[in-house]
Amino acid sequence: MSYKGQSYGNLKGIPGFSDELLDIHLKLYEGYVAHFSSMIDSLNKSSRDPGMVEEIEREFSWEFNGVRLHEAYFGNVTKHFNVLNPASDLALQIVKDFGSVEVWGDDFKQVCLTRGAGWAVLAWNPEEKRLVDLWIEGHEVGPLFYCVSILVNDCFDHAYRTDYGDDRSDYTDAFLNVVDWKEIQKRFQTVIQLSRAFEYSL
Repeated sequence: MSYKGQSYGNLKGIPGFSDELLDIHLKLYEGYVAHFSSMIDSLNKSSRDPGMVEEIEREFSWEFNGVRLHEAYFGNVTKHFNVLNPASDLALQIVKDFGSVEVWGDDFKQVCLTRGAGWAVLAWNPEEKRLVDLWIEGHEVGPLFYCVSILVNDCFDHAYRTDYGDDRSDYTDAFLNVVDWKEIQKRFQTVIQLSRAFEYSL
């Protein structure tokens, strides 16, 4: 069974991102979806060939995370301006863990400016019951076990070079200006509910 990707054409016209940049980025995402689907099909057809399965599995996490991280990225931005509700569970948790929303924003931006290609992620650490900012090198190296992504920013140069050249700082500012905080709040509430269910199951 192959994987069917999501459609993000509705993001065209989003402030701070040209349609040309989005076309490039969406085409790259579609490439990940195609490779991921091909791997699923190959694994289904190669169950009796251990050598082929091993070779595919070596690259599987790269393609899998390439799809999922891009979907999280495109899914957490919006053309419809909104702000983080200061009375929301998410805002209160950010203040608890970072001191203020402004301090968190500065910390997240610093993570976005990490040298190299990768992903900046605001994640929930269920063991310590706190939010953390993480850097994921590439696609498959760096995520912490049990931590669940809430907000994701693509820091590969394909996500910004067309519009911002080498200026990842301005790109990060543009990204933070179009974050869909309603979506992030919804993700946070879902993760909290799952964390509580996990605790009860132990």
